[in-house]
Amino acid sequence: MTGGLDVHSEKVQIKNYDQWYIRDGVVEPLKIIDQWFEAHRFFEDRGLGLRVIGETSCFFRKGLVRDLLRYEYALHKILNVEMDAICAYDLRTIVDTGYEDVIMPIIRAHGNALFLAHGGSIVIEPEVVEDTDVEKLLDIKIH
Repeated sequence: MTGGLDVHSEKVQIKNYDQWYIRDGVVEPLKIIDQWFEAHRFFEDRGLGLRVIGETSCFFRKGLVRDLLRYEYALHKILNVEMDAICAYDLRTIVDTGYEDVIMPIIRAHGNALFLAHGGSIVIEPEVVEDTDVEKLLDIKIH
C-alpha cells in the first residue's frame, strides 16, 4: 500500500486506491467489478447491505482517466447487485489536471451527478445538462 487507511472488519472495509482501483499502475475494470461482487457477498452473508463511497482523484492524478471512464461504463452495465453508492469526483482535481473534457461522459455514466463547490451545489441530470451549465459551475470555458 502506498499510503492511506486500511480497515477490515465484519461491518466496515476501507481500502486505499492501490488496493482497489489501480494495482501496480494498472486499472482492470473487470477485476474491480469482481471485487464489488465479492464485497456484496461478504456483507450479504453477514446480513448487511453494501454502501460504498469511492473517491476517484487517484485516476486524475495518475493520468488514468480513460481507464476510469471504461471502468465506470462497464460497472453500470455489468454490476447488478443491490448497493448504495457514491462516486466522488473532486472538481478542483479535474480542472487542475486538465481533464474538464470528461465531465459530461462521467455524468452520463452515472445518470445523476451532485457537484459541490465553494458557495453551493448543483444536481445535474444528463438529459438536461449543457456544457454551459458545467462552465458556470466550474467557471471555465469548454471548447
